[in-house]
Amino acid sequence: LLFSDYQTDHVWRVDSGGVLRVVAGNGTDGTAGEGGPATSAQLQFPLDLGFDAAGDLLINDSGRFLRVTPDGTLVRYSPAGVSVNARVAAFDAGGNVYYASAGGFQVSHMTTDGGITVIAGTGALGFSNGCASAANPAVGDAKTASFLQIVGLALDTAGNILVAEQGLGSHLRQITPSGQIRTIAGAPPSFGGDGGPASAAVLDSPRGLAFDSSGALYIADTGNNRIRKIGPDGTIQTIAGQGGPTGDMVYNCSGSSPNFLNLPESVAVDAAGNVYIADTGNHRVLKLAAGGALTPFAGTGTAGYAVAPIGTAAGTVPLDGPRAVGVDAAGAVWVGDNNTRTLKIGTDGAIADVLPGLRTRSFSTDRQGNFYLTAGYVAYRVTAGDQLVTVAGNGIGAGISPDGAPPVELPDPVNDEFEGSGVTRDGQGTIYNVGPTGVDLLSTGCNVSSLPASAGFAPQQGP
Repeated sequence: LLFSDYQTDHVWRVDSGGVLRVVAGNGTDGTAGEGGPATSAQLQFPLDLGFDAAGDLLINDSGRFLRVTPDGTLVRYSPAGVSVNARVAAFDAGGNVYYASAGGFQVSHMTTDGGITVIAGTGALGFSNGCASAANPAVGDAKTASFLQIVGLALDTAGNILVAEQGLGSHLRQITPSGQIRTIAGAPPSFGGDGGPASAAVLDSPRGLAFDSSGALYIADTGNNRIRKIGPDGTIQTIAGQGGPTGDMVYNCSGSSPNFLNLPESVAVDAAGNVYIADTGNHRVLKLAAGGALTPFAGTGTAGYAVAPIGTAAGTVPLDGPRAVGVDAAGAVWVGDNNTRTLKIGTDGAIADVLPGLRTRSFSTDRQGNFYLTAGYVAYRVTAGDQLVTVAGNGIGAGISPDGAPPVELPDPVNDEFEGSGVTRDGQGTIYNVGPTGVDLLSTGCNVSSLPASAGFAPQQGP
């Protein structure tokens, strides 16, 4: 048994008799000693080990690839001019190296002469099996895939690369010699359950929530690029985004359609049953009429910022990743336009920048028709004249102005990516909030329970 000990800069061997011996490293950090006895040489952070076809030991010394020859000599076989930060690596029989590149979000291949090729991953953090067919989205093109943090690599006897990754979940994926990728262990983000009980459905990173007057719950199934609806009987269906890519596919590989959604983060319903969708990745707000027609409502579909003079039509003003949408008691539609502003669209279709600079993450309405928004870890009630009154939250991570004035936002921590992203109330006053790990329910008696973010759920009929 051979193992690396990066804390003491050694590689050790335990023989069949149980004797522990040093194979490489003298216990001091550095790179000296190449060409001499392996036990006298310096190592600087020995990690992965492997063997070539001749049985020589191969060492990943933090991107300096070494070989211990049969006579115990340590030699460097990766070219001296080639340096990679390879904290995770695996070796094939020829001594070629497969390693995690781009900060641990790609897989690259380096030959013994220093030639480097990207095998899998775009380098972007995420989870996707790349460009795939709608008929078989679980198997895709490895070069267009995206990875969470890669923590382990191995090669099987057939030449497949096994990739272990951790992040929002833990998965094991297989990359074939032909360049296809699939998940072989773990529960990846995916889509399923339409037409059945919501408790058995599969969602991917849901964000926005909203109820209609009948008690049906609407969910912005963000990672699956869909809006899902749970009826009062607990059945779940997709109502917008049909035919678009799901969480295990790359969006831009699926073709284009004006009806495809791109990472929708929020949903709202008015008194007439019309559904408004913050189509975040497409920089627009859509309206799904009660009769089923889906039409653009606000934004041009191209990211941008422009001042909206009084009376400007909502469809002519560019938006930049709108992440929140709500409807107040008067029927006006409100839009939280990412980090820049909060907009209000009147029943005449005219848009106004009513709260410039306010980073709104969600809107909701209570049984009395009061309208609320959340921003910067604070919940506000919107009063006459579009003024704000603080009702909850201590504002950690954001500056708060006195009641009646818009707060002055400060840069929020990374966790604010999830803060208040999906707050809504049902007809009994129960509050639902989507957070980073699930859906929380606060009853009118302030009792808190949690639901898993990966599963659908039926609306509660009482506190």
